[in-house]
Amino acid sequence: ISEFLPQMAEQMDKVTLIRSLTSLEGDHARGAAYVKTGYRLEPTLVYPSLGAIAAHELPDKKVEIPQHVSLGGDNFFPRGGYLGNEWDAFRVFDPGRSLTNLKPGVSDSRLNRRVEGLDVLSQQFAKSRPTAERDTLHAETIRRALRMMNSDQLKAFQLEEQPKAVQRAYGDTRFGRGCLVARRLIEVGVRAVEVSLDGFDTHVNNHEGQKTQAEVLDPAFATLIQELADRDLLESTIVLCISEFGRTPIINGAGGRDHWPHWFSCVIGGGGFRAGQVVGETPSTVDMSPGVKHKPGRPVKIPALYATNMHAMGIDWNEEIITPIGRPIRFAEDE
Repeated sequence: ISEFLPQMAEQMDKVTLIRSLTSLEGDHARGAAYVKTGYRLEPTLVYPSLGAIAAHELPDKKVEIPQHVSLGGDNFFPRGGYLGNEWDAFRVFDPGRSLTNLKPGVSDSRLNRRVEGLDVLSQQFAKSRPTAERDTLHAETIRRALRMMNSDQLKAFQLEEQPKAVQRAYGDTRFGRGCLVARRLIEVGVRAVEVSLDGFDTHVNNHEGQKTQAEVLDPAFATLIQELADRDLLESTIVLCISEFGRTPIINGAGGRDHWPHWFSCVIGGGGFRAGQVVGETPSTVDMSPGVKHKPGRPVKIPALYATNMHAMGIDWNEEIITPIGRPIRFAEDE
């Protein structure tokens, strides 16, 4: 860690390293869905992400902006699933730069007239098609959008007024700016923020590729941990750094490492978790012969990790709920 993530190495006393995560999914889409929801991808049901569950179960009426936010260009953005599309993450592709469609292109008086006219149509629609009006959340979506457009909390997405030294500490990258915006959103009271960093799929030239990504990850993640601690926010915020799977313990013919779900690592901290711990271990030698099963020491499964997260948040992960199609399910599997 000290070689590739020197700044993060200084923060390891504030977090815990889990080295023995294990998954059954070695495909990008399926692996990403698994680590975002704790459930394996299936065609009959869309599961909510951990962030959607947190926003749904722990709403804060004082927050006037979305309480589930995704920062960066992740192709597998977190969904609300069976909780409803209104719990999908609010997506910002280039954090800290600009937000689109949040400033009206007309004067306030004209905007008010448009809203009044739309309200007349909405009332007529609700009278003639009450079921459709309820299912589409049309009026509620407009109300929330207007509230957000006029909220001072939108400034949390902006970085212009942040000290230049702070911006440099995070790094002038999309991920660095995302981590700084995430800290500001947490200060406002946003329940769940995801910041994505792609580029780790190093099937070719692994060492150089991972080094390049580490130079982006290290300052941003380390500064986020330190700033949350400095603002007395770390103990009330769970910070999780995780990927969809790991990389093979051997180098392929192109100098790269391939997909390896059998064991991989994550970092978790804050939220009352014990800090400065190392959980699990990986074998010192690996038999890559066909048919050989691979298992780390003290394996930690994704559903167990998320059940623990929800327990720390005060969410009953084990409570049985009924989906809109009448299917009984829990927020986390009992594996």
